[in-house]
Amino acid sequence: MPPSPFTEAAPGWLSLGVPAGAGALTGLALSADGMLVAATLVAPDPAADRDRATTWIRSTAASAAWTRLDTGCTELVFAPTGRRLLGLARAEEGQVCVVIDPDAGTAVRATPAMISGGAPVWHPQGNGFAWSCAALPDGPRPLHRTRRLGFDLDGRGWLGEDVRQVHVFRGYGGYGGFGPGDEKPTVIESPTDCRHLSWAPDGRTLHFVTERHDERFRDFGAQLFGVDLDSGHERQLTEPDLVAAASLPLPGGAVACVALTRAAGCGSVGAVYTVDPESGERVLRLTDPAACDIAHPLTSYAHGLAAVGGLLVTVQLARGAMPLLLLDPERPGRQRRMLDGPCEVHAYDAGPGGIAALVRSGATAEDVLFLPAEELPEPAAAVLPVPPATTWQTDGTPRLRPLDIAGIDAWLVTPEGPEPAPLVVWLHGGPGAQAGWTVPPDVQRLAEHGYAGLYLNPRGAAGRGEDFTAALLGGPGTIDLDDVAAALDAVVGLPGIDQDRVGVHGVSYGGYLAALLWSRTPLIKAAVVERAIVSWDFHRTGSDLGIPVTDGYWRGGPGPGQRPDPLTVPLHNSSPVLVLAGELDRRCPPAECRLLFGRLVEEGVPAEFAVLADCGHSVGAAPPSVRRARGAALLDWWTTQLPGTAATSAP
Repeated sequence: MPPSPFTEAAPGWLSLGVPAGAGALTGLALSADGMLVAATLVAPDPAADRDRATTWIRSTAASAAWTRLDTGCTELVFAPTGRRLLGLARAEEGQVCVVIDPDAGTAVRATPAMISGGAPVWHPQGNGFAWSCAALPDGPRPLHRTRRLGFDLDGRGWLGEDVRQVHVFRGYGGYGGFGPGDEKPTVIESPTDCRHLSWAPDGRTLHFVTERHDERFRDFGAQLFGVDLDSGHERQLTEPDLVAAASLPLPGGAVACVALTRAAGCGSVGAVYTVDPESGERVLRLTDPAACDIAHPLTSYAHGLAAVGGLLVTVQLARGAMPLLLLDPERPGRQRRMLDGPCEVHAYDAGPGGIAALVRSGATAEDVLFLPAEELPEPAAAVLPVPPATTWQTDGTPRLRPLDIAGIDAWLVTPEGPEPAPLVVWLHGGPGAQAGWTVPPDVQRLAEHGYAGLYLNPRGAAGRGEDFTAALLGGPGTIDLDDVAAALDAVVGLPGIDQDRVGVHGVSYGGYLAALLWSRTPLIKAAVVERAIVSWDFHRTGSDLGIPVTDGYWRGGPGPGQRPDPLTVPLHNSSPVLVLAGELDRRCPPAECRLLFGRLVEEGVPAEFAVLADCGHSVGAAPPSVRRARGAALLDWWTTQLPGTAATSAP
């Protein structure tokens, strides 16, 4: 196995390599004793036009190799004792829980098909598990009626008909399978969706997150609850002023929880709290939101909370980096970053035996790393340096260069080959998300065809503390647009960039900024506005999360019709625009994108409107054929509008 670039800067970590199968790693699980690592590899199946998951297992011993099991499972988790795995697999119209025996190479179905609301969690004794799910509908429903807002959700459709409650499957050892005569699960009845499950060590109390407050359709607030399974008594552990997510009971009785610092969600960052399950009082805040942004489901694809050696492990967002953060729950302020520097932890798991992490950087650098528990560093007083301005890269990959432009973190990807190269500015969504040291796939693909790419984290993005993220409150499309424009001005003057061939591509909120940037400057010669916010007035009630987002960012700011809006801002550009929508998108509906296309056509702009069939707001959840069609359409657009140099590698 070639040496890993990541372990050079991470003493004690062992490189396990990655499975040899084609596809993308999406998850990791580590056995309690630290002897086995399981990984989920997802790859498209062109014949079936769907993604298929395989399970890969290997020992953490240095000489071991990865072995493949065709389980079809995702969301893998090892039992608290032994080597069994629990995962989710497709079945009928929903999903089932599956118990995997790596030694026998078997995968046994353990539940009926349900609509899943998240990953299952083992009982602390390993003889059962809990799962957030809902029954499959009996048939089509000819009529939907509602008297409240928040009645649908992207990827879900109409809500209220499939409330995902906690199902507890008791006494299941993983060897029998599910059948009609099996014992029915215990269902914790809930009027609202439940998710993010965790068990207390005694196996009597189960924790989950749900929204029970009156304003739950107008903000992102969520509460952590605990339920005593013997009595059925519920206790609310956090108040509606937070956006609770992952939780983890601690040995002393307290419960740790990751939460956004304000119920509005917008402009807030993640922090780790501990609460007293008896009184419900918030005991400690272990991280400082002013300087430390903890990954949360609303801000990052990698997030969670685990424990090893009496310490908590979570993911931090840090100026484009995504290190692991060790926290001492008994000593606030004692913490240590691990796998720090120009890289991102995309998945991890921890337990008594150590920590496993999937780490990525640049365009292709990727490794699964393992840290044995005995190598665990001691948390020290918090000193969290800025990641160094360097990057790892392998031969043949596009060059990645970090930039600091007036306090804004940006990255410039330049292709191998002739200069000067056309430039495409790529803008991420959120806006409270973070781009960083892993090159976005759209930027990487264009770099392989001779294009430079610029991406950045303007004000309002995650990873720079609460003041930086909250700076956008009351001003979307203003100061962040200034940051994007300043970054573009700084980069177009660099050697190797052709300032006469500049484009912009934004997705979701990034599409909103892309439309505003295009309309602002004729420097942009072509644009892609994809699955985007284009009208705040439409978005507020036309989007599934429109009210929490619109009201969250515009509290006390300009009212309807006065916000920066691609439908009403002056057009200082007439270059071509591709408006790309998702047919099933409820976050930024195709009707909203169509409004922009209509304006452009009416004003004589050469515009095109394209709709991705069978696609919601997440392209990753669309069928492989849709993703291929999108990639081909984008490449055709840029090679037509901004002809580049010859491709440096195969498409």
